[in-house]
Amino acid sequence: MLEPLVMTLSLVSAVTTAMLAGLYFIFHNTVMPVFKENEGALMMQRINDVIINKQFLLIFVLSPLTSLGAMLLGLIDGQLSTTDGALYGYILAILAFMITATRNVPLNNELKYASGDVSQIWKKYVQQWGSWNTKRYYLSLMSSLLVVGQFVYD
Repeated sequence: MLEPLVMTLSLVSAVTTAMLAGLYFIFHNTVMPVFKENEGALMMQRINDVIINKQFLLIFVLSPLTSLGAMLLGLIDGQLSTTDGALYGYILAILAFMITATRNVPLNNELKYASGDVSQIWKKYVQQWGSWNTKRYYLSLMSSLLVVGQFVYD
């Protein structure tokens, strides 16, 4: 009954989560290593200002919302069981969102509102933000693979 809706939500979940995984990968692989070598606090503050825009926020919010919707509707309708990889993919996408909301964003705010010499904050920021970013990268990547895998192998 809800199959087309769950399928659509799953597709949007997989695509938006994969897009976020790509963004997180770029930071993990390129941006943060450069910032570790150089004083990148001002550049990161600017990135954090620029990234908050309609396009990013749409993708950022669609990933966990469509994951939650597909998960709940799939479970309610019986299309999804605890043995389905997609279920765990949806959960991972939601966890990646929660890491961003509870770990990365507070660190961004601490950096944004720091006054004076930010070098001490920056050292902590680079280590902690980078570590949490890596976690959300892997969670998002695995989420996308599990949801897409459900379609391919189902």
